Amino acid sequence: LWTRREEPEFVFFSKTGTETANFWFEMATKPLVRIGVGGEIFGQELTEQTYQMEDGQKIVLKLEPGDLLVGGQRIPEATIQIINSEGWATMIPVAGVTACQPES
Repeated sequence: LWTRREEPEFVFFSKTGTETANFWFEMATKPLVRIGVGGEIFGQELTEQTYQMEDGQKIVLKLEPGDLLVGGQRIPEATIQIINSEGWATMIPVAGVTACQPES
């Protein structure tokens, strides 16, 4: 997923079938562990996923499925919500794609 800005930045990556992801935040890669899922199924993903950073902050990812692509699907709108230990939330609007890489 990329930020929805004039100059998008790549900020989130997860591989389907794993319970981990990488999040680029505060100038560093933060490893995430998935701790919850919900919402609707689209492709091999769910529209709501919750992760946790090593420092305990939670990342709530909400995805809006879009048009189908060859081997994937657009995600025209999504949000990443960072919730700190005091319950304060920072919202980052993002967009991207899901894609399948054929086995070789």
